[in-house]
Amino acid sequence: MLSLLVTAVGCSPRGGRSGSRGDDDDAADDDDSVEPGDDDDTGNDDDDVDDDDVGDDDDAANDDDTADCASDEIEDCNGSCAPADWLGDGLCDNGGPDSEYGGNNINFACGQLNYDDGDCEATGDDDDSMDPCAPPLSILNCGTPGPVIGSSGWANPTIGAPPTSCSGVWAAAPVTRALPSGVVSAYVGYYGGADARPLFQYLGNGAGVIADTTTNPFASSSGGGVYDTHVAGAVMPMTPGTSPQSGCIVLWPSTDDTPSDGEVLFTVRPAGPTDDLIHINVGLVAGSGASQANFADSLYAAADLLYFGTGEGVDLYEAWTFYTISDSNLSYIDSSGSAIDSLRQTAMGNDDRTVNLFVIGAFDDSILGIAGGIPGPIGHQGYPTSGVVVAMEPHLDGNGDVDATYMAQTIVHEIGHYIGLYHTTEGSGSTWDPLSDTPQCTMSSPTPSGCADGGNIMFWTGGPGDDQSTLSPQQANVYVSSPIVQ
Repeated sequence: MLSLLVTAVGCSPRGGRSGSRGDDDDAADDDDSVEPGDDDDTGNDDDDVDDDDVGDDDDAANDDDTADCASDEIEDCNGSCAPADWLGDGLCDNGGPDSEYGGNNINFACGQLNYDDGDCEATGDDDDSMDPCAPPLSILNCGTPGPVIGSSGWANPTIGAPPTSCSGVWAAAPVTRALPSGVVSAYVGYYGGADARPLFQYLGNGAGVIADTTTNPFASSSGGGVYDTHVAGAVMPMTPGTSPQSGCIVLWPSTDDTPSDGEVLFTVRPAGPTDDLIHINVGLVAGSGASQANFADSLYAAADLLYFGTGEGVDLYEAWTFYTISDSNLSYIDSSGSAIDSLRQTAMGNDDRTVNLFVIGAFDDSILGIAGGIPGPIGHQGYPTSGVVVAMEPHLDGNGDVDATYMAQTIVHEIGHYIGLYHTTEGSGSTWDPLSDTPQCTMSSPTPSGCADGGNIMFWTGGPGDDQSTLSPQQANVYVSSPIVQ
């Protein structure tokens, strides 16, 4: 059994950065335990959607005298006002007598509402407008935006999107939603099951197209997309030109293997004040050699690295909670496979607006750390890629003590991947990140000392003696604007 024990809670104001930093011995201890892969505490298992408003449903069959819906209502397939929280609530509202509201039998069983967000079976009766294998361009061009996400604050809905067999792979009907004005950042992902690798056939936001393989759908890398492991995702902004736009956002997802019920994941950070903090759940795996006493200095060093690297834009200073993970079998694992998937599926705490940081003894393949994706499922716990994992042993100095500076660089590097940052230069010397203000190294075997970007936090490799503490302004913006920032 894998159990979690909450052993400390720390979140301090800005004061004290330049002074001494005490330990967390006096924090209150609270007990909590979950089973491996248990996401009961995630808070996003009910497929709730922030459906406070809806875009213009020009294609809905409504008349001129259709009344405006209240703020907690949306229009159904026929233009009738219906409770927003009925959409995707686990019950199929298909116009039957059990779905009566305001004198109308509410019908969400149409393509424009994703068949009640997966609660109803896709029948194909909607003029084939939501055929998962060949959706019309009017859908991909957001002819009918779905309900607004994030109009009432930070939101992370999970929307059912079951796939259908299409040409040897599986695709779900496009899911359309709308973003309110003033959105700072947004994440969208697709999970097709533990053994399925998802791919975005099409992802568009406003007038922009983020991913499009429709000229050669259901292809792998040859078609312009790459099947990802477990959860495919995209974050906006990733570059200065990919900031989220108000209005429609549409995703047409697929997988390359027999899937379980698919899920579309959204995370939206609207405009508004924050404390500019990234909160971290730190899971110390039994047998890893990690403890609050010997790991806290690394977190403080990571806080400094991030705070000054982003131009004092975002921080994680004492915004962490320690957990103890009692299954020592997870202390020495490979960087891929069922063990690390099970570890990352374990939810820690009740706040989805966090990053899970798991600390193990070592990876079997001797790497320093690994993130659950670029980006990972930001704002969603309980998935096989939810979080980052770092190893203790490669970060020990000659005396067996943790090299806090070296570990801090790895922590900030892996969190950078998780929120959407790539290596500035890859190990081949022929692939670089998409940002215009990071140097590109063309060495056949790039090294920190031989490359202009060797001192960047996101350089592909580094050692205990390397000073990798810089972020470019565009990299800092990805951090500062991340949906995870509170």
